[in-house]
Amino acid sequence: MKNLIILAILCILLFNSACFSSDKRTKPQKTFVQIGIFLTQLDRIDVKAQSFYAEFYLNMKWKGEHSPKNFEFLNANSFEKYFFQEWVDKDTNWLACKIRGTFRCKMDVSNFPLDEQKLLIEIGDFVWVEDNLTYVLNPEFTGKSRQIYSAEWYISDFKSQVESMKEWGSNFSVLQYSVMAERKTTPFLIKILIPILIVMGVSMLNLFIDKRELESCIGLGVTSLLSIIALYFSISGNLPDVNYATTVDKMMMGSYLVIFISMIEIVVAHNLILKKKQLLLNKIEIASKWIIPSGYLLFLALIFLRIDLLWFLR
Repeated sequence: MKNLIILAILCILLFNSACFSSDKRTKPQKTFVQIGIFLTQLDRIDVKAQSFYAEFYLNMKWKGEHSPKNFEFLNANSFEKYFFQEWVDKDTNWLACKIRGTFRCKMDVSNFPLDEQKLLIEIGDFVWVEDNLTYVLNPEFTGKSRQIYSAEWYISDFKSQVESMKEWGSNFSVLQYSVMAERKTTPFLIKILIPILIVMGVSMLNLFIDKRELESCIGLGVTSLLSIIALYFSISGNLPDVNYATTVDKMMMGSYLVIFISMIEIVVAHNLILKKKQLLLNKIEIASKWIIPSGYLLFLALIFLRIDLLWFLR
């Protein structure tokens, strides 16, 4: 009986020791992955599709049992690995690849066509939770090529940071790499501002035409209005559907209003001619020649300076 008791105690001790060893072996060890992105190409920034094209090198190195090679791009429409390479240097694991693809990004076009966009690339690993695998920014492999050029955009410096993202009740490590793209003013001047000013200049010729020629004045005003509408449709075709007014929307609405006021001035002046009220007619025409053009230019200046026109009503 004594031998049986001793044997039972030994079995219990051996069982507990085995369980303890198993728990020790299976206890997750956190892997820190040093990660970096080096951007080499940025193109096809499409505010309507809310996307852009990018090429970059992705580099990772780590020590530990959790491999980060199952990374995902959280905001990729499509991408391909130009090359993919893994190797081990002593006890350090390395992964390097070149990625090219199209990435979606929420873009604010409220200041279009003088807008600035933050273009973001997000990388995460949803195989391992943050307690098992955490990204650490590697500045040695993080950067941007100086050769990146865009005909329509200025590409400023990059920003890279590691964030924690909560999904499915767990936290995952995510790398966010971004660059700022500012639209150049030359395309805006050539394609938008100069055509608008030319059309509006033509419409304001009505201020200097004899109002006895009612048909000519009305025809010129209507033609100018149709030209502005056609120009607006051409510009808005490059914009996404949004629930706020952009800078170009405000420009066009101001242009519509000025043409409408000019048409009212034509009708009023013609009626004064018929009623032979020459003195009042002269005062209205002199005031219109100064107030309408200067008011329109002031309106454009307020828009470009980003001054809230409703502030004066508060």
